[in-house]
Amino acid sequence: MLGKLLFPLSAGLASGLLFLSPTLISVAGVVLVYLAPLPIAITGFAHGLTAATITAAISALSVGFVLISSATLPGLYTVLLITIYAPVLLIICLALKQPNQSNGTASWYPVGNILSWLTCLALGIFLLAAAIMTATDAGFRGSIERVLFTSIGILAGQTQEFDPTITARLKEIVPMIAKTVPSTMINTWMIILPILNCVLAHRMVSAHGKSIRPRPRYRELNVSNWLLLGVGSGALLTILNGELEFLGLNLLLIASIPYFFIGLAVLHSISAAWPGRPILLTGIYITLVLAHWPAVILVAAGVLEHWLRLRDRMKSTLTQKGDD
Repeated sequence: MLGKLLFPLSAGLASGLLFLSPTLISVAGVVLVYLAPLPIAITGFAHGLTAATITAAISALSVGFVLISSATLPGLYTVLLITIYAPVLLIICLALKQPNQSNGTASWYPVGNILSWLTCLALGIFLLAAAIMTATDAGFRGSIERVLFTSIGILAGQTQEFDPTITARLKEIVPMIAKTVPSTMINTWMIILPILNCVLAHRMVSAHGKSIRPRPRYRELNVSNWLLLGVGSGALLTILNGELEFLGLNLLLIASIPYFFIGLAVLHSISAAWPGRPILLTGIYITLVLAHWPAVILVAAGVLEHWLRLRDRMKSTLTQKGDD
């Protein structure tokens, strides 16, 4: 029994240390925070959901002990639990399911459905936050701007070398930054980072032949059609003014994430016949990191794929060429 618990316990402590790395190492350790879900995902794909839950619990307890001991607000700890651990455990829970087909055979839960539920969780958290914050005197956007102004003031007060002109400039751009703070945080912590960590974990576990689930075919990714309602509703609200425009923009950005990944799947499918494909794809990924406009193109491609079926056409074309 102790032997079975050893891996989850060790992985949980590793996850907690990664999350606390900025306070244990230095500010540069913030990069390691992005890998905090990785030990949980590795445990899940190798040992199952129960082991992953134990790992997450150990990580949560270790992080909570440090945060509460340092007088950090319990509310922050609760937010961290929801935004970091829940999405990873949801992915593992669904990824290891084997629903029965109509013909009685078992198959693994589709990756697209996992992404749909993950986005549903993210949208639910956003709408809950919107309902709570919109009821305040400052409103949702106004509350975020207040937090940003306060943070800049605290930073300027704690750093003596902080140039007052920089402080003034930062305060000028606060209204622009505040527009997308909710969607940026939710997309990063509840969708993108959990997905990247789970994909990396699954590759690592599969490479050692320890994965419970075989590697899925990401090129065949499809999501629930109802997510188009989120994209369309968000786009319509952005043409309005005030708080509705703010809510619509963030709703649009969250609901668009699945179609970004479908756009990537379309890109990998249509680039199958390109000469110098690895170099071109590397260049595209570097551009994605450095700029934002290619992401918009990929989202548009993901949405249009619902009607155009570019991947099916490319597969048919390649099949015909193979037959010739």
